[in-house]
Order: sequence, then C-alpha cells, then structure tokens
Amino acid sequence: METTKPSLPGVAVLFKEAWALYQEKFWLLIGVTAIPSLLTLLAGVAAAAFSLSMEDFPTGGMLIAAIIGVIILIVVSIWSEAALLTVVVNHSHKFTDAFMQARLFIIPLFLAGLLCGIITLGGTILLIVPGIIFATWFSLYSFALIDKNLKPVEALKTSKRYVVGRTSKVLWKWIVPGIVYVVIAILLNAILSMFGLDKDMASSLGGAILGVLVAPLWALYGFRLYSYAKEDSHPASV
Repeated sequence: METTKPSLPGVAVLFKEAWALYQEKFWLLIGVTAIPSLLTLLAGVAAAAFSLSMEDFPTGGMLIAAIIGVIILIVVSIWSEAALLTVVVNHSHKFTDAFMQARLFIIPLFLAGLLCGIITLGGTILLIVPGIIFATWFSLYSFALIDKNLKPVEALKTSKRYVVGRTSKVLWKWIVPGIVYVVIAILLNAILSMFGLDKDMASSLGGAILGVLVAPLWALYGFRLYSYAKEDSHPASV
C-alpha cells in the first residue's frame, strides 16, 4: 500500500505556470526543438523521394543508408531533448550553451529511456495495469536525471520515489494534457488535409509543427509537476 503524500497542484495551475515560462523563453525553446522536427520532416520527404528511384539503387546500399539515417535521427532527437531539458531544468539562456551542456546527457537519457521502456513493456505484457503504473512511476526520470545529474537507474528510482504515494494523481495530471494533445493533433491534421496534403504528408507536417510548438510546453508542464513532487517527496504525517 502506498503512503499518502501531500496533494499536488491541479492541472490548471501546472499549465498556467508552464505557460508563463513558455512565453518567457519562447524563441529559445522553439530554436532547440526545431532542429529534430525539421530533420524528421526532411527525412520523411527524402525517404519518399528516394523510394521513387529505389529500383536503381542496390538493396544493400539502401539498407545501410537507412540504418545510418535512423541512427543520426535518434542521436539528434535525444540531443535536442537533452538540450530542451537543460533549458527547462537548468535554466540555460543561450542556444549554444543548451546543446553544449546537453551532450553530456545523451547516453544517460538514452539508457534511462531504454530501461524505462523495457520495464514498462514487461509490465504491460504481464497485465496492462502494471505497465501503466510503471510508466507513471518513471514519468519524471528525465527531469531528475538532468536536475540532479543522476545515473540512469538512480534517475528511475528517484522518479518512483517522488511519485509513489500519489500514483493515481500523477497519472491523471499526465492524462489530461495527453488528451488535449491528441485532440490538437487530430484537428491540425484535418486542417492540413484541407490544403490538399495527403494523409502521410499531413501527419508528418503536423507532427513537426507540434514537435516545435507543443513539446516545449509539455516539457515545462512536466518540470513543474516534477518540482512540486520533489518538494513534497516526504510522506505526510497522519
């Protein structure tokens, strides 16, 4: 049984605080998140164009090119995520500083994310509910890793310690913005489709737009949640 902990602020309060920070650091946040989104979009366009001439390209060479491209995209995405987190958590004020600091967190973030994914997947295979619980416990690991410069396993343990005792409340605070995000994504794809874009292109462009504009706000929201959970991580007396 979980030990009861102090209540966390509501979704509206967290969003309001995240929105204020978002406005304050808007251009820096957009600059940091634009790189992987643009690369992903360009990669999608290049893949589509490349597939049209694939008959004239050796299968082995095409496979190697695809693998290299995927690896580059993964590294850039994690690096950009780390840079975004350094802006959010460590309050970096310059684009170059964010990426210079972030390079130290690329491998730890990758390993922590991999461990989190394996544990969550294992729980989901056994039963859906344990997978949801594990995902909620570890939902703050990236903030803990950057904030405290922790190793991957310690970051996961820290996130769990902050969440246990109010798992259902933390889960709800992730579900609400998640639903809003899905609704926005559906509406954006529908709007883009009205301009004559096919389904795949509308989805790629919509994902890029959301990645640039919404990902920073999502990170700020998560950081505010993490900050409150960290402050109130000690069990309340009953």
